[in-house]
Amino acid sequence: MNCGKASAGMAHNAIGKRQNFYGLKSAQREPVQPRPVMPPLSEMSLNREAMIERFSNELAAQAGVLRRTSGMSDLKRILSEISMAEGIKSVITSNDDTVKSLEVPEWGASNGIEVVSIEILLEREALKEKAFSVDAGLTGAAFAVAESGTIELPLTGICHALSPSPRQSI
Repeated sequence: MNCGKASAGMAHNAIGKRQNFYGLKSAQREPVQPRPVMPPLSEMSLNREAMIERFSNELAAQAGVLRRTSGMSDLKRILSEISMAEGIKSVITSNDDTVKSLEVPEWGASNGIEVVSIEILLEREALKEKAFSVDAGLTGAAFAVAESGTIELPLTGICHALSPSPRQSI
């Protein structure tokens, strides 16, 4: 057996590592360079309007359109305008809190638009069939990224399933 040789080799490695450690510890150190002075946060950050403008430009570069509203009635008016302009006759809605607060079934009824809530489509195949047969999907947004024009859908599970399905996303 070569146990003695293996033990001697391991001891030699341990001594070598210890010498390296002490060598590094005793080595001359260069002074740490001071960090550059940071500009005030207000100069590094965009204000609200500048962020919205940048987001709108980045979204437009991806064929998206940003429409700003002044409140719930204005939002419903814009939804009606979009639906009429795009010929939307049916929508499927997500179950996130933003969409629930819109009272979409009532809005749809007053605009002649069939509204299907995903909450009634519990079976996967029924959801998939309906999601691919409606004219548009209506979901909320968790947040938006100005630098890329990215919209993150809420983490309610079904929102993500709706995103690639209908031909229009609102």
